Amino acid sequence: TAAEVITALPVHEGSPVTQGDLLVQLDDSLQMAVVTKAEADVLQFEANLEKLRNGPRKEEIMAAEARVEAARATLQEITQDISRIQRLVQQQLAPAAELETAQTRRDARQAALNEAQDQLRLLNAGTRPEDIRLAEAQLSAAHSLLDRERQNLANLTVRATRDGILDYLPWNVGERVYMG
Repeated sequence: TAAEVITALPVHEGSPVTQGDLLVQLDDSLQMAVVTKAEADVLQFEANLEKLRNGPRKEEIMAAEARVEAARATLQEITQDISRIQRLVQQQLAPAAELETAQTRRDARQAALNEAQDQLRLLNAGTRPEDIRLAEAQLSAAHSLLDRERQNLANLTVRATRDGILDYLPWNVGERVYMG
């Protein structure tokens, strides 16, 4: 199943073998690394799915609520500034450009408040079911890949399929076998 180097031939030609005896061991170091990577991928997808199922942490929601309140306070402060500047402009004690600048700041702060409120609503809504289904599918695919890689690893160990006598081994320890 793989073009690997033979690392062990524990049974000599002409020796009796029973079903399950190890006949040939191929170098499995590379495949072990592949299996380890596949196991790590499964753990990563499991953690991601758990995170999605748990939804946002209460600390994240509290932080979003604080950002909304801070944006509201800033907007209120700018609104009060606009009222003050309007009186000064009416009394011709401040230029009209100052009022326009304050109104632009107010519009920017209103947008920031809207964004903060949207982020809070998003956190309160929780995880979308589609995201959970996607994470479940990714985890399932990772499990399938892990199973395949473990099978590839097992295939690097050749065992006797039945009782008998080992007739002939065409390779020696240290030689690289061809795939197939």
